[in-house]
Amino acid sequence: MGFVSDLEVLRQESSRDKASHQIKVLKAELEAYIKYDQVSLLSVKELTVDEARVQIEKQKVLNAANTRDALSNVVTNERTLELEKEKLIDLNEQMANTKIYAPQDGTVLYWSDRWKRGEPIMEGSKVYKGQNLIKLPRTSSLKVDLSVPQAKRKQLYLNMRVYVEVEDVKLPGTLTFLSATVDTNRRGHTEKSYFKAEVSIDSSSFPDSVSEGMAVTVEMLVINLEKENQRIKVPNQCVTTRMITEDTPQTGCWVLDPDTGQHAWRPVTIEYSDENFIAVKPENDPGRGLRENELVHLSPLTEAENLNLEEAVMGKGEIDFDKIPSKPIEPKGDSTASE
Repeated sequence: MGFVSDLEVLRQESSRDKASHQIKVLKAELEAYIKYDQVSLLSVKELTVDEARVQIEKQKVLNAANTRDALSNVVTNERTLELEKEKLIDLNEQMANTKIYAPQDGTVLYWSDRWKRGEPIMEGSKVYKGQNLIKLPRTSSLKVDLSVPQAKRKQLYLNMRVYVEVEDVKLPGTLTFLSATVDTNRRGHTEKSYFKAEVSIDSSSFPDSVSEGMAVTVEMLVINLEKENQRIKVPNQCVTTRMITEDTPQTGCWVLDPDTGQHAWRPVTIEYSDENFIAVKPENDPGRGLRENELVHLSPLTEAENLNLEEAVMGKGEIDFDKIPSKPIEPKGDSTASE
């Protein structure tokens, strides 16, 4: 065995004490770390993890929004492409429509509306889609546009026989259209009502003097007043309406009594009327109706005082079945009832 000096012993004891002290310090630090630092570090790390998760969710939402925007842009661009294609098709159609091919032979005329005054379409004029520019008159078939007064409409019916006279040429036709509503374009500032009607000319060949746009005279047989149906007719202004009681009107004429030279009131029944004459229905009662060669007052309203009409006479002029008054010419004197 070797000899150990006291100094060496002291040195070893000092090393032992230092090591013991170091162990105590490390244990204290370990306890402090476990008690304080470890909890804080774990909290920081957990917070970092939570923030990372939040960022991941945000990125997912952002990616989804960007995806939707991209898809929306794709759809929008596709729709824009379709619209551009439609515009291209429309432009191609417009280019194709710059050439007009007539379905038949004829002379092209500029379009001009009947109810408008003004020049037809000229070169350089501004036009709009759907606007009529030109027309091609028909040469094989023609139609006549009519305006039928309200009082005459009920006397007409579809497919009735019609004769159209133009330039001394009389052509057969058929009533092919009769409106059920009033033509508001014809009313204007008057109270008269008209209905649109259309006549198709049955003939397919026309004289050179007949062309589209000409004024014509239309003749329709609405009532037969010949032979056994013949009636006495008088000018429109001979027939008036007066009140025989406070609320009872009566239609009639003032007939000259050859014995007294005075005009007497005679009730009549109107069977038919036109622009100039009224056909009177025959009556068996001698106090009603007219007889051939009787004299009737031609314009009774001009001598209302002499006939003692006062305010009782109304409806001077043309009298139709709807009791619509009008204003005819007012000649004076007597008229002879005739058949």
